[in-house]
Amino acid sequence: YQIQCEVANARPAPVFTWKTPMNAQVVNISQRDEPMATNAKLVKSTSIVTIIADVRQHGQDVICEASHVASNRTLIATMTIGVDCK
Repeated sequence: YQIQCEVANARPAPVFTWKTPMNAQVVNISQRDEPMATNAKLVKSTSIVTIIADVRQHGQDVICEASHVASNRTLIATMTIGVDCK
């Protein structure tokens, strides 16, 4: 699975934290920050986590938390893993 979390119109870029199910193998976590427009000071930040999940993680949640130095709160997005197998 490759799961993406995105925050737009931030300056500086937020810090992303991923919470994955136990036994899910995290292969890679990356972050890309791009200007919202040419010569813009605000950025769109995208974090991508790549995990290997099996039937044990079916129905479990992956959580992306984005925090920013200028805010007292954390933005949270939750995705549920769906594993199809024979």
